[in-house]
Amino acid sequence: MKASMKNGNKKISSVGATRQLNLKRVVSQMRRLKDFSRIDLAKKLKISSPTMTKLFAQLEQQDLISLSPKTDKSFGRPKILYQLSPTLQIATIVVDVETTQVAFSSLGCERDTEVSISFPTQGPANDFFTTLTSKFRRLQDTYECSIQLVGICIPGLVDTDSGTSMLNPNIPWLESIQIAEEMSKRVKVPTFIMHEEKALCRAQFQSLDDSSSYITLDFSSGVGMGVVENGNYLKGRSGFAGEIGHVVLRPDGKRCGCGNRGCLETIASDRVFKQDLNLTMTEALLELRKGTKRSLSVAEHVMKAQASGMAMVITMFNPEVLFIHSRLANVYPNYLKRIQEETQKQTLSLSYNDCSIQVAKEGKVGGAIYLTIDQLIEQSI
Repeated sequence: MKASMKNGNKKISSVGATRQLNLKRVVSQMRRLKDFSRIDLAKKLKISSPTMTKLFAQLEQQDLISLSPKTDKSFGRPKILYQLSPTLQIATIVVDVETTQVAFSSLGCERDTEVSISFPTQGPANDFFTTLTSKFRRLQDTYECSIQLVGICIPGLVDTDSGTSMLNPNIPWLESIQIAEEMSKRVKVPTFIMHEEKALCRAQFQSLDDSSSYITLDFSSGVGMGVVENGNYLKGRSGFAGEIGHVVLRPDGKRCGCGNRGCLETIASDRVFKQDLNLTMTEALLELRKGTKRSLSVAEHVMKAQASGMAMVITMFNPEVLFIHSRLANVYPNYLKRIQEETQKQTLSLSYNDCSIQVAKEGKVGGAIYLTIDQLIEQSI
C-alpha cells in the first residue's frame, strides 16, 4: 500500500506529494529567471530529466510557462528556453490614501508587458467601487485579456480570511467592508486581499535569498512595518502585526486617525511633510527639490522622526537588512546618509552595526503583483 498524507480533506500519495514539492521547487527557481531550460533546472535542482520533462509539460498545459523567443547558444547544442507566461493573467489593485492604481501583469512580471491606470481614492465606498470597476473593465476591453486572479492591496488592519478591512484610520469609509468579495462580485474574477506592508516586503524579496531576515519600514501615506524572518512573513495572532505607526511617541501630540495622539504616523510620514507645508505632495516635493529653507526644515524634522522609528525597530528586532520606503528618499539631499547617522545616534551600537539600512528597491505595486502571481501559481499547482 502506498504511503499517504492528508492535505485538508484530501489524501495525497507519497508520489503525488513528491511531485507537488518538485513543482514548487521548479517554479521557485523559474520566478528568479527571465528565461530557463529544462536541462539547467534539472541539474540545479537534481531532478531527473524525464521527471523535469513531465513537470514542464504540466506547467505548459496550465499556461504558466511558454516557449521563449530566445535560445541559449553559449555552449554546444542550442538549448530550448522557456519563460513564465507573457500573457496578461493577473490584476492588482493598490489602494493608497490619495491614489488607487489598477495594474495588469503577465506571470513574468515584465514591466514592458504591465499596463495600469490610476485615479483618486475617494469615497463613499459605493462610488469608489463603481469607479474602480469602470477602470478595471476599461483595461480589460483595451487589452482583450482574460484575468485569472485579482489581488487587492490596502492599508490598515486586514482580515485576509474574510477579505475585510477591519480598521482603516486613513480611509475610514472602507472599514467593515468585505472588499475582496465586493470586487469579485463586480468584475466576475476570483479576488483576494493583502496588506500593503506584506506587498512591500514581497517586493524586496526579489533581491534576497529564501532564508533572508529583513524589515521594511513604510513612511509613505502612513507608517507601517513588515517583518520577514528566514523568508517567513510575521503576521501575528490575528494578522495585525507591524502597525508600528500607531505606537504613541508624543502623548500630547497631533490627533491620529486611529483616535490616539502623538502616534509615530503623525510625525514621520510623507503625508506629514506635505501637510506641514500645506501643499500637495507634488508641490511639496518640488519645493524640496528647489531646496527652499522651509521645505528643508520640515523634511529634516520628518527624517529625524523616521530615524527614531528605525532605531526602535533595529533595537527590538535586530534585523539583517532594514528597507526604507519614503518619497523623501529620492529628493531630500543625502537622505540615506543622513538617516543612517540619525538612526545610529539612537540605536545600540551592536544592533546598528549588524543591520544594513537601504532604500526600498521597489514599491507596493510591484510587490502586490508578485504576491498575486504567487497566489495564482500556488492555486494552479
